[in-house]
Amino acid sequence: MATPWIEARLARTLKILPALTVETPQATQLWKKLTAKLGADPKRIHCIPHPIQTDIFRPDLSIRKKKQIISVGRWESYQKNLPFLLKTLVHFLNKNPDWTAQVVGSGLPSVVPHPRIFFSPPLDSMALALKMQESRLFLSSSRFESFGLAAVEAGACGCLIIAPDFLFAPASLEPFATSAVASPLDFSCVISHFAAMGFRIFALNHATFVPQQVSEAFLFLPLD
Repeated sequence: MATPWIEARLARTLKILPALTVETPQATQLWKKLTAKLGADPKRIHCIPHPIQTDIFRPDLSIRKKKQIISVGRWESYQKNLPFLLKTLVHFLNKNPDWTAQVVGSGLPSVVPHPRIFFSPPLDSMALALKMQESRLFLSSSRFESFGLAAVEAGACGCLIIAPDFLFAPASLEPFATSAVASPLDFSCVISHFAAMGFRIFALNHATFVPQQVSEAFLFLPLD
């Protein structure tokens, strides 16, 4: 895992801390295993998700959903895997001529690879929320994520989250998912398309990420 000196320092810290919070259930389980391995109490590890601005990133029934996919990221980062994203979008759009894609963020190339892919520089929260509210899907191409903030924001705006099982670990967010994904009949073929490619598809319960609820979770942490 690390050098004996680092392990010893971490073990000492974990034994001193009354509580340690982690953002996802998946990471929480990893920290619990590590804590037990180092001789500290795993019951001190708690999962509290990252809050989002649910006053901005929220469903808006007055905005009509388009047949549109949105992806957001720092695309110059190896983590975000832009080549895979664009390849996936081009393949999907070629088979679905009535759909478009919005790719938002920094590090985008100067040449757009498809006439129905639209690039946008980073947006402020209000403008980004509007694009998410009018989209039906959020597509993640990330090789890894610590939390997946943009995905959660899109989910709070009513997008279904699509993530490839073999790259981004959807398990980090799926514990926050609603029990089922409902979709209109004209949308089911789109879901089937991504499912056949090995993607996971789920909707998020946006109430989980309300700042007041998250702050209350901190207030009621057991500190014994």
